[in-house]
Amino acid sequence: MKTKEIDSLLRFDMIRLIKILDMIQSTFIGLLISSLLSGFINKYLMIEFKERYYFKDDSYFVGNKSPLLYIHLFLDIVVIVIITYYLEKIAKIIPTPFSLLDSNYIQDEDTILAFTIGMNFVLRKELTNFSKRLDVLLGTHELYK
Repeated sequence: MKTKEIDSLLRFDMIRLIKILDMIQSTFIGLLISSLLSGFINKYLMIEFKERYYFKDDSYFVGNKSPLLYIHLFLDIVVIVIITYYLEKIAKIIPTPFSLLDSNYIQDEDTILAFTIGMNFVLRKELTNFSKRLDVLLGTHELYK
């Protein structure tokens, strides 16, 4: 049983090469699409980050977070999930040119995972309202230093 798994891990054939190329392509497409949309998402779909919203009594210590922080993070996550869901649907429509190399190749969920990874590279950096709220939640915001 173990040797079969090891053989599967070490095997390198045309299908595996196409899958890796397809995942690289999907990651890049996710990166491009999210970089085009991230400014719009951050400006029009996210609640603006204001420090005074998230600390009680203007005290900037880690344990003094306002419940509003959690509400805004929840709303941010809702927006991100909905956008990711629909962009993944669009990504499934985009064919891979690498499938022309082997007619047995079928795209699977790994391709969509790669697309999501590409999106997250950009979204974590460009959705500044969300990123700053995460920093406050995790105690890494500049106010704590």
